[in-house]
Amino acid sequence: MSRSVNYLNDAVYVGYINFQCDSENIDVDSEYEWECFRDWLADELKAKYKSFFREWDKWEGNETRIILENNFVSVGLSAYCGLVSISIAPRYSEYGDFENLAINWINQVSSGVDKILASCPWGEQLNKVGSFSNGEGVFEKSN
Repeated sequence: MSRSVNYLNDAVYVGYINFQCDSENIDVDSEYEWECFRDWLADELKAKYKSFFREWDKWEGNETRIILENNFVSVGLSAYCGLVSISIAPRYSEYGDFENLAINWINQVSSGVDKILASCPWGEQLNKVGSFSNGEGVFEKSN
């Protein structure tokens, strides 16, 4: 069975980037490039959506790192073989059910997140076209 890049459970928004390292020595510099990309993405999202705060040490499962949160949503970042997913999912709170509010907020900001991903200096934005029965994803370049 094949696989594709992971994303947050219950994600309402998932965007994809074909991550490309500019360095010729990929083994040495790819981790640095990845950290630069992660910081750039977090900074861009925080600048546009002021309610976000950084969350570096939080993971969902073994593959999706939560890089930002606000009171209603989490933003996750995951990579597999150069394909990066940026996902936004509602946070579940012990203080009340804000899922509908979170889903509405995600739907409102999704076009702004797409614009940020389209301006990514580390790769091209991709659209997921579908999946094969073995779980492998099929993607196309975004316009």
